Amino acid sequence: MSRYPGGFGRFLCALDFHLGPVVEVALVTLRGHDGASLAREIFGRYLPNRAVTGMVAGDTAAAAGIPLLEDRPAVDGKATAYVCRNYACELPVTEPAALARQLATI
Repeated sequence: MSRYPGGFGRFLCALDFHLGPVVEVALVTLRGHDGASLAREIFGRYLPNRAVTGMVAGDTAAAAGIPLLEDRPAVDGKATAYVCRNYACELPVTEPAALARQLATI
């Protein structure tokens, strides 16, 4: 700690991320649609231990090698969010209110 005092806070954050509940969110958008309402719901609340990733639906190159994005289609032609905890995902949602309910159960 005496050698790198500025890194102490980052080490605490890393420990909290390791020990605390982690929420993973995959956001699948459509080309020409940004999914801003879902993104606002994800980033508009305090979720310190979250991992968020996104892609355009059908872009298999973007999903390659990222398990959270693999086999995640857009539902009903709308931007879709997948909320996962402990490697298990809830049902995909397309509405901000439904996403808010899933994120509130953390």
